[in-house]
Order: sequence, then structure tokens, then C-alpha cells
Amino acid sequence: MSVTVTTPLLLASHNQGKLREFDDLLRPLGITITSAAAMNLPEPEETGSTFEANSALKAEAAAQASGLVLSVAVDAGQSVRSGDTLLQLDDALARASVAEAEALVEQ
Repeated sequence: MSVTVTTPLLLASHNQGKLREFDDLLRPLGITITSAAAMNLPEPEETGSTFEANSALKAEAAAQASGLVLSVAVDAGQSVRSGDTLLQLDDALARASVAEAEALVEQ
């Protein structure tokens, strides 16, 4: 399975050490990342009772504040099958880029 990521992947964390660890893991795969801190996103209060719950809180807050993810279609621990929709991405930037490229071609 191959994945093409053309925009930076948002790491829902303000922890610079965590950002470096993920960057070290993903850069060799051609995936660049950015952090919630780099995007000046608010850091939500960690009110969950587990690491997983707090991770979910941060991921949802970053997704909503960044506008990159419109909706998440699964819950933590939910089983999914190949082909299931997991999330809906905001494609406004991609559509604008395509329109700009098409306008340049038409000139």
C-alpha cells in the first residue's frame, strides 16, 4: 500500500520533541509534518482520563481549528474495513490550486 501526501501532515501536538520524533520517522517516506504549535492552534486542556482520550481531544481540536479535516467518521476502537470512509478532508485549497493551474493553461 502506498500513500501520497502532498501537504504537510498535521501533528496535533505542541511538544517539539514529539514533532522531531515523528519527523525522523516520516521524512524518509517523503511525508512532511507540521505541528499544532507551528500553525498557532490553541492547545486544548487535557481532560481525558487516558493518554488515548487526551490524544483524541487534541486531534479533534487541531482538526477543527486548522480547517484541514472537516469530519471524522469513526470512533476510537471502532473496527473499520478496507474502503470505509475514515475522515473527510477540506479540499478547498486543492480545488483552488487546480483552478489556478487551469487558468494559466488557458492563457
